[in-house]
Amino acid sequence: MNQLVNLILESNNLLLVHDLNEAMVDARVSLLETLWQELENEVHRQIPDLPEKMSKNEITSEKIREFLTSRRGIVYHGLFYDLGNGGGLGIEAGRTMYFGVCCSQK
Repeated sequence: MNQLVNLILESNNLLLVHDLNEAMVDARVSLLETLWQELENEVHRQIPDLPEKMSKNEITSEKIREFLTSRRGIVYHGLFYDLGNGGGLGIEAGRTMYFGVCCSQK
């Protein structure tokens, strides 16, 4: 670790580290976009007649970036499907990822 610290402190490497950090966030956003797309595809493969997803906390690259970089709290986002009669299916990320089905008393 000390060698890395010394390397960062040499010449203009500190500027490069900042750029690397930005690139790392971009890479993580890209990976998470792929994960969400694969989750959505698999949900539709398993449940072909699922209704259109709701726009509640829609997954966007901006939401994912905010989720990864937010220091002010949890940024929820995910896939949500209205199953009618008060029921729904959702995959949501906050601090962790959740999958669930909810239904009304009906």
